[in-house]
Amino acid sequence: MFTLQQLFGEIGSSPTTLTHEPFLERARLQREQDRDGSARLALGAYVVARLVDKLLLLGNDEELLEGFRWQLEAVRRHVNELPGDAPETAHLAGVVAAVSAQGKPTSGLWMSLTAYAYFLEYEGRLEEALELLTLAARSQGPATPPADFAAYALFAGRLNRLLARWEAASTCYSAAEEAASGIGDPVSVLRGRLGVGAVHRGRGNYPAARATAESVVREATELQLTDAQALAYADLGVVYNLQGLKLEALEAQYQAFRLSHDPQQRMRTLGDVAIGLNEIGAVDGARVAFQIVANSSASMLVSATRFSSSWTWSRQAVIGWRSNAAGQRPRRTVAACRRAWRWTTTTSWEPGWVVSSSRRGDAKHYPRASLWQRPIS
Repeated sequence: MFTLQQLFGEIGSSPTTLTHEPFLERARLQREQDRDGSARLALGAYVVARLVDKLLLLGNDEELLEGFRWQLEAVRRHVNELPGDAPETAHLAGVVAAVSAQGKPTSGLWMSLTAYAYFLEYEGRLEEALELLTLAARSQGPATPPADFAAYALFAGRLNRLLARWEAASTCYSAAEEAASGIGDPVSVLRGRLGVGAVHRGRGNYPAARATAESVVREATELQLTDAQALAYADLGVVYNLQGLKLEALEAQYQAFRLSHDPQQRMRTLGDVAIGLNEIGAVDGARVAFQIVANSSASMLVSATRFSSSWTWSRQAVIGWRSNAAGQRPRRTVAACRRAWRWTTTTSWEPGWVVSSSRRGDAKHYPRASLWQRPIS
């Protein structure tokens, strides 16, 4: 039997108890920095979270239901007054729209809360994301299917790990592995195991992290689970790099790139490959890889702070591509990237490697490029 207490501890709320403090803390910080719009969004998130709390505590009391409906209307007015061009406003409006005036949680509610939690994670507001994930799980209730429970557990494990809450992260990942095993979901089982390995890595136990990643690579290969293979190779590359094994890390990162189906993950991994190539002196190959990344429409963040002096730079940079609503990168960002890089035109083209990516739905094929000083099988 899987319970939410396994993932989030003792959960509950009361009208007299202060909860969802991360939103209030963000509002305070934004006020201090004279960012009124951001502070209003934080307060909007807080009142929406409190509204969901109230919904989950409702019984069959008509007087309480009437008070809840008044609160719902007040929150709707508040959300309608938030900055209309902010993506967070759309998430808040979606959550409020999914709250039923009848006082019963709906499937649309926990889905909207989960989507909002992903948005907050992407924005780097991890504690707030964990608050929303907890609300989503509570909204779905004790009848949560094991597959959804495993998904919640993996998400909660990742958030706790990024917050360096190692014990909580390990508990969540182990719960995900157990739940997935019970429903015959080997990919989630392996993802849970990789999560435990990532906790080992975060704690500095590199041998345990490496052993975990290597075992998942073997098992995923035997089961022909390419997505799990890609994730495992990516983790293995990180551990190898931390242990100073540059060539082994590069090979693992290349395997992760080759096996991944997700466009964003492929480009992130290719950015790691490019950095690895540059570190071993394969400058031309690294340049080609970064050019491919630059031409990709996938949202990503590539760190470029450790390039060697063999490239001519106008400045070291951290280059971020983020797609806007139309799927296009902001022009200023692209222009800044081009100014930061002074590419040479000498590239060695040899048979052996093909990369293709999609930009606005049109396939773009690149020539076979020699990215490796030695072949990697």
